[in-house]
Order: sequence, then structure tokens, then C-alpha cells
Amino acid sequence: MRTSRVYERPGLYTVRFPVRDSGGCLAAAEETIEVRFPGGDVSPWRGDDVGEVGFGSGEGFEEGCLRISGREGTDGTLRGTGAAFRFVHQPLVGDFVLTPWLAAWDGVLRDSRVGLMVRASLEPGAPQAGVVIERSADGTLISSSLSFPFRLASHEGPGVWLRLERSANRVSLGSSANGITWNAQELELRALQGDVVAGMVVLSGEPEASLASFCDVELRQPTHLKRGDSNEDGLTDMSDAVSLLGYLFLGSREPPCLDAVDFNDSGELDVTDPVYLLSYLFLGGRSGGMIIRGGE
Repeated sequence: MRTSRVYERPGLYTVRFPVRDSGGCLAAAEETIEVRFPGGDVSPWRGDDVGEVGFGSGEGFEEGCLRISGREGTDGTLRGTGAAFRFVHQPLVGDFVLTPWLAAWDGVLRDSRVGLMVRASLEPGAPQAGVVIERSADGTLISSSLSFPFRLASHEGPGVWLRLERSANRVSLGSSANGITWNAQELELRALQGDVVAGMVVLSGEPEASLASFCDVELRQPTHLKRGDSNEDGLTDMSDAVSLLGYLFLGSREPPCLDAVDFNDSGELDVTDPVYLLSYLFLGGRSGGMIIRGGE
């Protein structure tokens, strides 16, 4: 006789079924089976277990959403050297804003958590900050700061918007029912000024995995330009003046970024721009817009 069963959540399961031997005697047999998460490539994101996490973690895209499976950690916590959870992340340099919609999450127990996190590294106990969601006894989703016991808001669900922003040494954490009006907290964390990893975190408070679906995941970082680098080779030299003169008078290719070749930052492109650049390079003139500027 062949039997089948569908398991909707990854984890370790004990299967029991009756058996009858050749003499007609009835007994019971049991077997432990492993149900794996059907994950896949989530580039440019990457999934890792931070700390010792039970079997069944993983991630994959499904209908445009990033679906993450997180198992129960050894200490059932997101904090300290005993932290253990699933972390789907990217390495980041500089300022950034991460904003996903937590469309679905099946965590129900007190120790289950889901949210956003920024860390100095993947090592347990590394400096970190984040906004996390837990579910109250009545099913309400409660958002709070990971760094301090500070409640941000309560949400009826089923979904909630989350926001994690870093600007220099300041981190802003937020949650929202509509993605427009935010309940937020801002922290100053000098330990998170340098290179970091940031992304989505899932921790189950029960033996089976906890599944979360993050949709409309948006990661934004400021773009930077260097005025005078008209050919975008990373240098500012005489070739940039030649490139700009060719565009202005010989019909050469348009520079990739017109704002970058407005060297004197006048708002217009004309012969004064390459003159300004050559003056800076060879006559000790003012650097003009020769600075790094950021913008959305």
C-alpha cells in the first residue's frame, strides 16, 4: 500500500504508520523524514544562517516575492552571541534605504520574529540594529526596535510595511500600515558606520520552520557623480576637457552624465566648462564642482 502526505512547512517530521508482518501480527513503525525548503537563486541577495539554526532554512522567489524559511535557533533569540536565525542580505557601503512589504508570515509563537536587520558582520554578537515583528496573543502584529525594547506600533495585518535606513552613523527604523505614514525611531550607532550587511531576517519559535513573504522589496542607495569626469573613467584629467570639447563642437558622443560635465556648476554646458577644468588642472584654478555629490 502506498500512502502520501503533503507538508507545507520545512522541518523534521516523525511519520508513524501501521504494518503487518507475514504472520498477520499488526504493529507500528515510525520514520523521521526531512522536508526541505524548495529554494532557489535569490541574487543579488544571499541567504545565511547566523548562529546554529535547525534544519529547514532557505529562501527563493515566488511570484515576485522573496519567500524566506527560518528555523528555530538554539537560543531562540536575535540578540547577543547566542543569536541564531536566517538572514537574507547584501553587503552595503554608504547610505541606503531598504523598504519591503511583509505580505505574509505564519509565525505564531512568542519567540517567532521577522523583520529587517543591519549588522557589522555575519558573526554572532556583531553590532546590529533592526526593526522586528512579533505576533501578540490576539493576532496583532507588533513592531519594535531590535536594539532597544522600544515598541513602534501595532498593526492589524495581514501585512505591514517595514523600513530600515542608514545615513552616516544614524539608523532609522520604521513600520507602516500603508507605506506612507511611518512609525519610526532613529538611533545613533557608530559601530555601524563602515561596511555592513543588511536585509531580511526570520526566526521561528517552534520546531517547524516559519515562512515569511517579502514583496515589493526596494533597496535604494544614493548615486554619486564627480564633476569634470566627462568620460566616466574615474579620473579627472585633460582627456575630460578634450571629450567635452568634442561633444560641444565636433558632434562627438554625448557624455554619459551631463551634470558631471557642468564643471563650474552653472547649470549650462558651454566652452567655459572645459576652460574651467583646464584652469583647475594646470593653472591652480578653483576646483569648482570637483566634489562628490549625492542624489536620489
